[in-house]
Amino acid sequence: MGPFEYKGIIIDNFGCDPASWNNHGSIEEFKGQWYVFYHRSTNNSQKFRKVCIEPILINEDGTIDEVEMTSQGAGSPWYLE
Repeated sequence: MGPFEYKGIIIDNFGCDPASWNNHGSIEEFKGQWYVFYHRSTNNSQKFRKVCIEPILINEDGTIDEVEMTSQGAGSPWYLE
């Protein structure tokens, strides 16, 4: 709802994909949990993409800690099972 202040990186693909080319996405809440949605390359090509999702935590002060980029889909991550 703003105003917003730039405080750093939520998710960074530096070194993850060919030429570290792209990870733009969005943040959404689903059933009380916040997630960052993004895409990564697949088949070692910028022409093929896969959708990924990571849970995020919004701290008391409104900041969001950086999230590790993985290949997790929309299912439960291993650490919640």
